[in-house]
Amino acid sequence: MPYPLSNRRRDPRPPAQTMYWPPVPADLLEQIDNYSPDDWETPDPVVQLVPPLDQMHGITPAGRISVEAAQEELDWERQACDAVAAVAHDEDEFELVIDAIESYDVEEPSLRPAQLAVVEEYDPLSHASIVPSELGVAALVLALNTLGLHTRGSCRGHPDGWSDAPVVYFAATFDGVRRLAPLVKEIGGGFVINSDHPTYLAVETPSIAHGLDLAERVIAEVRAQPAEDTRRR
Repeated sequence: MPYPLSNRRRDPRPPAQTMYWPPVPADLLEQIDNYSPDDWETPDPVVQLVPPLDQMHGITPAGRISVEAAQEELDWERQACDAVAAVAHDEDEFELVIDAIESYDVEEPSLRPAQLAVVEEYDPLSHASIVPSELGVAALVLALNTLGLHTRGSCRGHPDGWSDAPVVYFAATFDGVRRLAPLVKEIGGGFVINSDHPTYLAVETPSIAHGLDLAERVIAEVRAQPAEDTRRR
């Protein structure tokens, strides 16, 4: 089956109300993960307010993500997601198999033999990823970090989740968004702002495949011109 697709119309132009602000180094914790923005504390663009460490997810690590690390994640993730799509008959089966990979649930009774083989082949414990974000959006999280955009949260999109399409929230900078915007337009993605968390800008793609294509374009952009470190000292 093709990847689950969200056909919602998206605007590739950054919203006029986008806030541009580089986070301070103290705000950058050593973990990246996805988690629902419903649990976020809305930060002030000057004085960042953050939840306790054990509640933090989706955060840019204090060190810069290398292009090599982002490329490695992208290559593995594309192979894994393509394998899932090849054995899934519909969106529900796609979610079933990809969830089983993330939890390495080889005892899931609903898995057909071909699906179980994919889960066993893409055991996450055998993949030394530096980011525990959801499979299907982790590569884009890392790619945005190579561009100097500090990520806050992500979701690969779920039929009944807080996002129905792949999305990554980040602290916007003028240069980062200037370089990202044409790439987002190329893949049919768009920018959105959650009214509950207006400090952050989010990039959204129609499907996981589109998100992987965007990650690939971002990495190529950074290889051609490395991003400057925009964090305030």
